[in-house]
Amino acid sequence: MSVKTPLEDFLKTTMAAMPGYWHKLVYLAGLRSSSHKYGHWGMARRYGLSASHSAISAAHSDLFVQLLGTPIKNLVEDVSSPSEGNQAEFLGELWESRGRMIPTDLGGGSAKHFEVTLLTVQKVIENQRRVTDPPESPPQPPGQ
Repeated sequence: MSVKTPLEDFLKTTMAAMPGYWHKLVYLAGLRSSSHKYGHWGMARRYGLSASHSAISAAHSDLFVQLLGTPIKNLVEDVSSPSEGNQAEFLGELWESRGRMIPTDLGGGSAKHFEVTLLTVQKVIENQRRVTDPPESPPQPPGQ
């Protein structure tokens, strides 16, 4: 049996169970308190508060930088997965919680880059929706 670091354990168990960048990012943001400490009961119980916080913080920073380096097409597909019922609502929630999704340690990324990336994904999806769901034709007058 190999010994895992807290970060390896968190990535291979908790994070591996979640689909896509966006859901992972939302989850990590939810683990962070207003004092910017990450809390995860199981991790804290197994590794202690400090090691748990460090591992989750590192995972958040790494995911944030990975997302910023991911092609927009892939990020759009991540939102467009069949499991996402209402894309517009999900994207709205992402936008509203964008500040929480930005890690304390940016790991070389930037908050502005993240916001532009999220806005770009939103615009691409809006444009796709316009193409696939064109507005209905106006009703024709009787007799034509």
